Amino acid sequence: MAVLARLFVAREARKASVGESLMRAAMEYTRENRIRLVQDVMKKDVAAIRLYGRLGWQRIGEAVHTFGGGQIDAVCFVAPA
Repeated sequence: MAVLARLFVAREARKASVGESLMRAAMEYTRENRIRLVQDVMKKDVAAIRLYGRLGWQRIGEAVHTFGGGQIDAVCFVAPA
């Protein structure tokens, strides 16, 4: 199992599908190496959540992160097998 943590894509690169290309590369690598990939995504990152859904990721739960004295809600995903 591997955790994909904190993938950020510059705004100007998002329209070029850079995030999707990075995700597909990570998914292919872990599939080839028999590693199950998991991640969590901040609920506010709606476009990223839509992307993971299109790529076949399964929502498996929710989490709350404490950061800077506040809390940030997240959605947990597992990559397709």
